[in-house]
Amino acid sequence: MHALWPTVFVGLAACASASGSSRNDDEHAGSVSASIVGGEVDTTTKGVVALALSAHEQVGVICTGSLLAPNLVLTARHCVSQIDDGSSEQVNCASSEFTANFDPRKLVVATDWQPSGGSPLYRIKEVRVAPGSNRVCGYDLALLVLSGSGIPGSVAKTIEPVLDRAPAAKQTFAAVGYGLQDPNDNGSAGTRMRFDSSSVYCVGATCPFGYGVEDDEWLGNSPVCSGDSGGPALDSDGRVFGVTSRGDDQCTYALYSNVADWADFVRDTALDAADSGGYAPPSWATAAGPALPGSGGGGNGSANGGSGPLGGSANGGSPSGNAGTTSPPAGPAAPTIDPLGTSCTGDCPGTYQCYSGTGTPPGICVPQCSASNSTCPERYGCAEDLGVCTPTQPTVKTSHVSASCALTATPQSSRGTSALGVILALGTLWLGRRRRNFT
Repeated sequence: MHALWPTVFVGLAACASASGSSRNDDEHAGSVSASIVGGEVDTTTKGVVALALSAHEQVGVICTGSLLAPNLVLTARHCVSQIDDGSSEQVNCASSEFTANFDPRKLVVATDWQPSGGSPLYRIKEVRVAPGSNRVCGYDLALLVLSGSGIPGSVAKTIEPVLDRAPAAKQTFAAVGYGLQDPNDNGSAGTRMRFDSSSVYCVGATCPFGYGVEDDEWLGNSPVCSGDSGGPALDSDGRVFGVTSRGDDQCTYALYSNVADWADFVRDTALDAADSGGYAPPSWATAAGPALPGSGGGGNGSANGGSGPLGGSANGGSPSGNAGTTSPPAGPAAPTIDPLGTSCTGDCPGTYQCYSGTGTPPGICVPQCSASNSTCPERYGCAEDLGVCTPTQPTVKTSHVSASCALTATPQSSRGTSALGVILALGTLWLGRRRRNFT
């Protein structure tokens, strides 16, 4: 993306609005597509699995995960835990916390590229969540221990995690997931898609202020959408180094949990999973390696779902600080954020452009527009000659913004950032009505 530096002064926006429209129908050549619909159907990366609901001999995909070991799946915590009381779609990094776990007896894992009622389904025995805090932002990672020996190697090849290094800016990766192929079509989830041209935009504290990127997260130009949550960022060697957490509502970029920051937690859980499944642990789980700052220890906050039929009794408790279990969401869900108005000096993530009314940096990230599609967020108008939405009135950035703004500058991390997100509660895509095969 290129920066836009017009010479006419119109001022800086006061805040980022999560509710503002960000239509990008007139994208520049070479920009990423709106969702993984821009990728390819992936029938081969079977280690990327679907996390789904199973009821009435139907399967409904809600999230994505990575098969680290035969009975161990890496995913996002919001795929298995409720946020706050579950009544609001809003997620504020300053205050939102995970509360009750979803009942793991109602969740299953599938390896088919398009799961259906006849697909082999694998039960979840135990859920472990990232230890240390119930905060949503910065702790959106979970591990699922499957029942028995898990998924046979003849069915799906496991994916090795990257536990010894953080990603680098501009590093390319493949985004894989079962999410929506069109952000405006709630029924387009349920097929494993792959996009090989994603790239790391920034990592942790190097990210621009206002994106709400925690120290153990990174921002990527990646066309993931709701239902891709928990899915992997795969490096050139096919290893998972990021877990999809949240992104913008038009599915042009995403925030990822950095797997290496949770090296101890992943290794410890892998050793327990190997013992539970009766197989030798993978070499990466036993190899001594330096854990990055913030890497959590294992064993904290587990919820057992048992190994019997759906509806059977659950063993054990819930994650530390959480009470009880609740039903999982009805469909694909993912927190979203909006880059509108955030500070920039050059590129912006996704299809946003960096605009400055002074003619020099810094500027703010703004959505694109055109003569045929001039829709812009509130307090922005379409500058057709630039092809972007620009502020219609001068505003001043302050520590406390008005109620009309979606971003409230309240402390929430060591970086002091605060970001507002939205949970996309979408209708479930139920696939097939044939008799399900549990494994």
